[in-house]
Amino acid sequence: MSADKALKVEDVLSFIGIEAEDIDGLKEQFNGRYVPKEEHSRTMGELNGKLSHAVKKVAKEVGIEFDASDFKDKPLTEVLPLFGERVKTKLTEIEGQKSATAEEIEKKFNERITGLTQKVTDLSQMNDTLKSEYEGFKTDVVTKEKTFKVSTHFDGAFGKLNFAETAGDYAKLGFKSAVASKYKFDLSDEGAPVVRDKDGNIVQSKAKAGTPATFDEVLANELKDAKLEKVVDSKKVGTFVPSSRVTEAKGGADAQPRRYQPSFIR
Repeated sequence: MSADKALKVEDVLSFIGIEAEDIDGLKEQFNGRYVPKEEHSRTMGELNGKLSHAVKKVAKEVGIEFDASDFKDKPLTEVLPLFGERVKTKLTEIEGQKSATAEEIEKKFNERITGLTQKVTDLSQMNDTLKSEYEGFKTDVVTKEKTFKVSTHFDGAFGKLNFAETAGDYAKLGFKSAVASKYKFDLSDEGAPVVRDKDGNIVQSKAKAGTPATFDEVLANELKDAKLEKVVDSKKVGTFVPSSRVTEAKGGADAQPRRYQPSFIR
């Protein structure tokens, strides 16, 4: 790989939209934006394990046995239906035996039926709780992914802005804050970057009619309106020379050569 195409750390950080001065900062931002595949699998495994364990425990209390193979590779949505089928079978069995028993045994069976009904209710409530946790986890993953994409597009557009030389860091931060309060930088349903106004309407491009404005266009227009854009004096034209031409500063043969630059970019 040639030197000009070598992979640089700053290029990687710029691509993923992270600005960090040290490894701790990098870790904090990276972990805040990404949900590792292993974490997703682990979370789903924990939810499935909790429900399967609870089902086996409750089933054992009412005389229903499950082994490990019953729940192997089954998603959350199939665990409770399986338990319901076993309960239904057990109830049918109890009802069949009840007619041939004495009054005392019938009372016992009725108590067991009531207990089974309560267990099913408890498990249904637990299933609702676990489903809510899972939906919350999925929403969090989607939100983080969307936030990262929007941040990447915004940082890329912001980095292209040509601020005036007099605009310091505080001016840039103030500009960014003002833009963020005026617009919502978002993604369309198709995943394309769009800018919305305070009413939620997509801002249309002034340069290309009938199309949404890009992040670059909106930021560039706001920069110009804020009078923070760098203005190049057309009358002040620098003298360009080939990059191979250099001069040596006074001081003898050991002096370092210096390239000429146009006066307006020094």
